[in-house]
Amino acid sequence: MNVLLIAGHGNGDSGAIGNGYEEAELTREFVVLLKENLKSFCNVTLADTNRNWFEFLGSNNYDFSKYNYVLEIHFNSGGGSGSEIFVTTAESGITVENEILKNLCNCVKYHNRGVKRKDFRVISKIKSQGVCSALLEVCFIDNSNDIEIYQKNKNKLATAVAKGIATGFNLKYISDKNSPHSTDVSEKAKDAIEGKTGTLIYTIYCLQILYQTWMIKKYYYALVYITQLNF
Repeated sequence: MNVLLIAGHGNGDSGAIGNGYEEAELTREFVVLLKENLKSFCNVTLADTNRNWFEFLGSNNYDFSKYNYVLEIHFNSGGGSGSEIFVTTAESGITVENEILKNLCNCVKYHNRGVKRKDFRVISKIKSQGVCSALLEVCFIDNSNDIEIYQKNKNKLATAVAKGIATGFNLKYISDKNSPHSTDVSEKAKDAIEGKTGTLIYTIYCLQILYQTWMIKKYYYALVYITQLNF
């Protein structure tokens, strides 16, 4: 699964301004946080943050076909409150977008403004290449309550969006997709259960490792090391 994250505005375009913040700065902050959370589930690429993609795609072509999903990040303005997400009128399903909003709004009690359809330039260009895309308005930059909540909970919000994407696409947690041991523990435990690896103590250790790997992922590598010991 390959996901591309695009930060809205930039390259001289500040986007919306409110409560001492510029939208272009917030979008670039949020895509970095989102990537850190989402890379545990899939391959994640940040689109060039030195580029204003709205302007760029107005006169240039770009190949988005290598991605399975593209999410463009923005912050809203205009006196409202809460979060909303846009897809194009050509998008057939909105399961992923509903999951993103549900997780995002529930974690900090933002008002869920729903999934809407509008053919914004960037997501329309992407969809024209057959790639699913959406534009997320995280919250209202000119709403003091919204932005205060964002500043206090930005990483929590990024985690929520990542969880929404993972749930919507039914993605599984991967501790490190580049590790040769990423599926090793599960396979060893399976073999142990089936009696392929011998002793009872080895079976117990493998089952314990599998459980702890699932429960405490930050200790993953230490647990994998244990499976390599000879009993």
